[in-house]
Amino acid sequence: MLSDILSGSTCVKIIFRWRLSIDNKLTLSVEMFNSFGKVGEFGSFNGQSHQIGPMLSGSISDT
Repeated sequence: MLSDILSGSTCVKIIFRWRLSIDNKLTLSVEMFNSFGKVGEFGSFNGQSHQIGPMLSGSISDT
């Protein structure tokens, strides 16, 4: 993130998305966000940030 760059610390973050198009207007996804911490200072699992959850997206109009 920009705040990490400005502070001189580099963090390892991973974002993953698995998508399934149900039809032309609807997409079901599972998203995962991970932040392991500063390079060389990863620490324990409890000190890291991991989130996973569903997402539904789609179009409201035909255009």
